[in-house]
Amino acid sequence: MMKAIEKHNYSGWFALFGLPFFAGGLFFLYAIIEPTMKWSGDRPSLYFGIPFCSVFILIGALIIFGRTGYSFDPITRKGYAYWGLLFPIFIKRFRFEDIDHIVITHKVRRNKNRSYSIYPIKLIKNDKSEIDIESSGQNYLLARERAEKIARDCQFRFLNTKEDNQILNPNEVDKSFKDKLLAGVEEPSFPGNSDITYKQVRKGIKIKSSFNASWIEQMVPFIFSMLFYMPVGMFFIYFFDRVKDPIFQIAFVVFTCFPLLLLFVSRIISKSSGFEIMINSKSLTIKFKNLKRESKTIDISDIDEITTSEDNHLRPMRRVGFGFFKKSKQSIYIVAGYELIQIDQIKSKEDEIYLKDLILYSISRT
Repeated sequence: MMKAIEKHNYSGWFALFGLPFFAGGLFFLYAIIEPTMKWSGDRPSLYFGIPFCSVFILIGALIIFGRTGYSFDPITRKGYAYWGLLFPIFIKRFRFEDIDHIVITHKVRRNKNRSYSIYPIKLIKNDKSEIDIESSGQNYLLARERAEKIARDCQFRFLNTKEDNQILNPNEVDKSFKDKLLAGVEEPSFPGNSDITYKQVRKGIKIKSSFNASWIEQMVPFIFSMLFYMPVGMFFIYFFDRVKDPIFQIAFVVFTCFPLLLLFVSRIISKSSGFEIMINSKSLTIKFKNLKRESKTIDISDIDEITTSEDNHLRPMRRVGFGFFKKSKQSIYIVAGYELIQIDQIKSKEDEIYLKDLILYSISRT
């Protein structure tokens, strides 16, 4: 029986970035309103304090509680998309027979400092109206796989304006990962001077690399995160200079400074020095060799694609810490469901191609 295609976005670890804004705004608002609160100097005007605090609270609430999502049910041939905070607020429902095609587009957004690409996914109805499925995704590979999966499973026509700009029938959409494996995978040849090893073990197949990343590379995301938090730091200084209640100051530190401390500690203990991949008939497990022993297990049945940045003409980016990104020269991407897992501890393009082919070959053998 075909499963429903669903995605529900929550803030997750990213809520740590919203917590200082949300808690700081609430604390400062309470300090302004509470008549017994001790201040050094004059108490800020309510006309200034309330709007100022509201901005902090709103930014924090959107980051912590914001949620979006969608659902497609191939059995009932109905679906919906929504946006909300703790619960859906705006919901658009649709029937499959009202949909003409699904499209992935490419847009460039610019601000004063930089420009970046996004890849919105939309449903185009028979009456030419649109339903936004995803509107701000910055990873093209992940957006393309999501749109193709919806097109295959729901039998929608598919349009990719970034590549061929031609509407495809459902049977013309790129094959699923499972179908590609059934077509056969050849054993890859070992490149010279590679630090990647391949071994058959009792529990399956083990692929191992001893690539070393420098401390400087690992600390760059933390430095950028601190630059991001500089306005919050200025707010801390102002707050402690004006509010003299010690209990209130301690509570403020716990709820606003703790996320920064947690972020710093995560950067210190996440220095990567290679990886290990274990593959068996049911799952694929990736272990990054660092102090906190990060690992990720993926069901083989959930994998939609395994590819490289070179195959898709992508600028490699790796997720590290709590949502930050850093550049890398070579990367392997594993798309599983609605998640993108990236391996970037790879020293050369030859190793990148070899590792991808080796993973595909190992999965086909188990």
